[in-house]
Order: sequence, then C-alpha cells, then structure tokens
Amino acid sequence: MKLAAKTAMFSALLILIALLNLIFHNQSARLEQQSTLLLSSAETLERDIKTLEAKAASYGANAPRDYQSYFRDVALYYKEFEAAVSSLQQDDLHLGERLADIDGGSLILQLSTKGLAQSHQQWQLALASFTRSYNEAIGDNKEEPRLEWATQKIREQGPGLTTLAQVLVEKAEQYNQERQVKQQQFALSLALAVIVASLIFSFWFFMAVVKPVKRLAETTNKVAEGNFGLQLEAKGKDEVSEVTTAFNSLSIRIDLILKLLDQLEEGASEQQTVDAVLDICGDYFNVDWVGIISLQEAELRLQAASPASSMKRWFAKTATIEDGNLAEFIARHIIAKRLWAEKDIDSFAVKIKDSRLMRELMRNTHAHSILGVPLGEPGQRRGMLLLASKQQGLLEGKRGELLMKLTPLISQRTLVNELERAV
Repeated sequence: MKLAAKTAMFSALLILIALLNLIFHNQSARLEQQSTLLLSSAETLERDIKTLEAKAASYGANAPRDYQSYFRDVALYYKEFEAAVSSLQQDDLHLGERLADIDGGSLILQLSTKGLAQSHQQWQLALASFTRSYNEAIGDNKEEPRLEWATQKIREQGPGLTTLAQVLVEKAEQYNQERQVKQQQFALSLALAVIVASLIFSFWFFMAVVKPVKRLAETTNKVAEGNFGLQLEAKGKDEVSEVTTAFNSLSIRIDLILKLLDQLEEGASEQQTVDAVLDICGDYFNVDWVGIISLQEAELRLQAASPASSMKRWFAKTATIEDGNLAEFIARHIIAKRLWAEKDIDSFAVKIKDSRLMRELMRNTHAHSILGVPLGEPGQRRGMLLLASKQQGLLEGKRGELLMKLTPLISQRTLVNELERAV
C-alpha cells in the first residue's frame, strides 16, 4: 500500500474520531439540557402536589363559619384547587415529553431510562385515579362545588402522590449522576482513542518512513565512499520501497560498470574479455555462456568462449557465409551494427536455413535465448559478442534495460582490443 493511501487511512481515522467527538459533545449538551429539564419537571411536580395539599389543609382550617362568607370562600378555594389540579396535569404532560426526549438521546451513552419510565407510569396511574376521585367529589355543579369532599380526597391520596413524585425526583437525580459518569467515561475513551491513534501513526511513520530513509541515507553515504554494489531490502510496495529498489538498481549498475571498466582494460585478450563479462554479469543477468565471433571476409570464426572449456566441444569453429544460413544472418547484423536478440532459439532454428554453426551453438550453449552485440566499424576488423542464457528473454525487465546500457561499454572496450591485435 502506498504511503499516501496509508496516510489517508490514518487521517480518515482521526477525522472519524473528531466527528464522533463532535457528535458526542452535541448529544451530551442536548442530553444534559434534557435531563436538567426532566429533573426540574419532577421537582415542579412534587412542589405542586405539596401546594395542593397545603391548600386542602388551609381550607380545612379556615372553613367558612357563616353563610355569607361561605360562597365567597368556596369560590376562592375552588379556583385555587382547580388551578393546582390543572398544574399537576400540565406538569405530568411536560414530564412525559422530557422523558421521551431523554430516552431518544440516551442511546449514545447507553443510559437506561427504564426506571424513570416505570416510576412515571405509576405516577400517571395514581394521578388519573386522583383526578377521577377529585372530579367525582367536586361534583358537576360548579356553582356549589363540594370542597369538603374534594379536600378529603386530597388528604387521602395526596401523600401517595407526593411519595411517587419524590421517587420520580430521585430517579431523575440518579439518571443525572449516571449521565455525568458516562459522559466522563466516553470523553476519556475518545481522548484515549486519539492518543492511541496518534501513537500508532507516529510509530508507523517512524518504521515505514523515517527508519528506512535513514538507513537508505547511511547506505548511500557508504556507496559515495566507494562501497559500490551495496543492497537494501525493499519491503512493501510503497514509495520508500520504490526508492530503495531504485537505489539497489543504481548501486548494482555502478558496481557492474566499474568492474567491467576495470576488467575490460586495454590490452586484455579476447578470452579475458568473455571471462570478465561472464564473471561480472553472469549471475545478475542470468548469462550462462559468452563468446566472441569475428567476421573474416566470407566466414565467421569463434575466437573465444567462456567457460573456456566449451571451446573444446566446438567441432566447427568456422562457418562459411552462405545465402540464407545463420552465418549470413549474423554477418548482416554485424555489418549493419544491429543487436541480435532471440527469446527462443529452438523456434528461431526452424525459421532459418540450418548450418553447422547453428547446431554447434544450440548444442554447446544449451541456451534458450541469445543476445548478439556487434563489434567494430566499417573498414576495420569486426565481429559480435554473444551472450547466451538458459532462460528466456535476456532483454526483459529492469535487468534487460541495464544490459542494453552496458552493451556499448562492452562493445567499445572489446573493439579497442580487436583493433590493437589487428595492427
């Protein structure tokens, strides 16, 4: 995975955590407001019940003693009783709405409102029973309400309602306390998630980028000091791995070029030339056999081969150039200074007119692919450097590119040697 993709993943993770944190804070603020309103509604409910009980007690203590003041006081207390009962019903409605809102906002913190809901249900049943009893006691005649009976019902059922209201207040307070604990825990979890994600990203960045780049810089300095050919392990498929692979290729190329320059010095023999090419380039390019063929008027001659022992197995070291045979094919490439590259010698042998040179080449090299590098200039001694491999495709991939870049160097150095011997 590329560094950009990994960085994007970590960035997306941090953004996700940030979004969760934002959602959490918004929900927390809303839930805190709702729970506060719920507690306030429960406290108002308890306060209104006590107010109703106080009015009932006041009416009992200050019952009208004469007929003239009776209707005046009854009307006054009746209005206050009605307002208190209506306030209770309104408080219950508000409490139900708060409870519904808080139930929907409790999911993110996994808070349970089951206890609150059960207490509220008990309260509603008790309130409905009280309201029904109160209305029956008052009667249908609003001009002459039976306040004594209503007062008795309030005294009978008021303490029970007060107790249920107190339970509701306790449940609301417990919910608030649990909400505060859950909010703190959730906030701490988000903070830890951010810290862990940052540590993981920092560790990954150090291991995937900083450490490999530091190691690459140290190895580059060693190469700059002359330790050519050093290689680094390229792990993964990211940009650092690509840079490491490019460095390895550069290091081996410099090493091969310098070694070839050192081995293909002026005055080296043809056998030394092919030995140097096989020894230095053999393993890297999977070259199994190297030879030099010279062009001499109407024939080709095998001058040298490496391994040198393979020369003893060649019965036909000279091939006459005839129309359509392999010698004529190679001669045309030498004269035109064109590379000869074959991936499959067996298939090539079927297409061209056979010759003893072709049979000798196939039998003694046991090669599947071959590369011929033209040597020399017009008016001078010319020939071809042959590189044979038991594998197919000498010019495939990065190694093939490097081999193509080394062939002019091989050709130039070998050409100098050929010209010196011609003189």
